[in-house]
Amino acid sequence: MTRQNIEATKEIVAHIYGKANSYSNLIIVAGYVGFFTLWSSIRPELPNWAVLSSGGLILTSLMIFIAFEFYKMTSISIQMHRISKRLDKPNMGTLDEIQDIQKRSSLNNAKAWIFTVIPTIVSGFLAGLILLYCFLIELLPPLSS
Repeated sequence: MTRQNIEATKEIVAHIYGKANSYSNLIIVAGYVGFFTLWSSIRPELPNWAVLSSGGLILTSLMIFIAFEFYKMTSISIQMHRISKRLDKPNMGTLDEIQDIQKRSSLNNAKAWIFTVIPTIVSGFLAGLILLYCFLIELLPPLSS
């Protein structure tokens, strides 16, 4: 692969990561809203094990999600600092250097993202399955009678 192909590939990956991250955040936040809405309305009827385990799992998911968002905020702050330092002494290569800074930052975030999005989704999904299980256990006996 030539240097030009490698750079083009990095740019594509950085762009795809940006789109995927935005979409994932929207879905994850919607999942939290749905979970907490349902959880708060049926919590009095849930057995203690279900409250504790679903609460622990969703808290784990939320903490991982928040930790990654803090990581991203820090990463973007560092990126903006590097860009502003570069803009202090502009020359003909400044735009290319800024694009390179942005590309490297996106690629680093993409590498960290995969290690956070999977445990965030899995623990949140498991918490939802516990609620679903409890809901079905309560719903099915009256239907079969």
